[in-house]
Amino acid sequence: MASDDILFISGADKAYETIYKAIICGELLPGTKLSRRKMARLSGLSVIPVIEALKRLETDGLVESKPRWGSFVSIPTKEKLADQYILRETIECKTVRILTEKGLSGEQENYLRTCARALDGQEEIPDRPAKHNDFHYKLAEYTGYSSFTDVLKRIHLFFILCRAMTTRRGRSAVPLDWHARIVDAILTRDGAFAENIMKTHIYDSYQYIVEDIDAYTRNMSARKNF
Repeated sequence: MASDDILFISGADKAYETIYKAIICGELLPGTKLSRRKMARLSGLSVIPVIEALKRLETDGLVESKPRWGSFVSIPTKEKLADQYILRETIECKTVRILTEKGLSGEQENYLRTCARALDGQEEIPDRPAKHNDFHYKLAEYTGYSSFTDVLKRIHLFFILCRAMTTRRGRSAVPLDWHARIVDAILTRDGAFAENIMKTHIYDSYQYIVEDIDAYTRNMSARKNF
């Protein structure tokens, strides 16, 4: 019995990882129908572990299910975007407020500045989104509240879906010292000032993502009507 359970969990984990990676890498775009049989073939498993994997992905917010329609990759909407931004603002502004009161150790400051130099440079770096997320996760981690990091990781899954819809803005339009500004703001020990810098940074890309959502929704409607 125990060995059967282990095999079942292992199968569900494998199905989860396979579908998760396909969504994260953009192989399964927002709105893509996730047939259980097709997902079973994709992961090389039976349908049973795929059902469990889809439930977990739904909890993560990467998958949605509708009666008589089945499961599909979640489609970001402007309503969902506004909700996620409010949540992110709440967590990240509170994070910098705490850090202005708590302070950063020399090691923490050095790590953040190293990250900031890489992110704020004009040259493209490999896996920029992951490195950007790590910068924000570290800020949350340094507060000492693990729940902050957990919430941010869930929020960033939503933004992965948004990136899959293609943000058109180039790096040249992004302020080149955003992340250095955040570190400098924390070191002023002025909580209100640091919160304002973080809030401005968070909302910097908001309108661009709204435009992408509108464009993606129009394209989906056009394909359905074609």
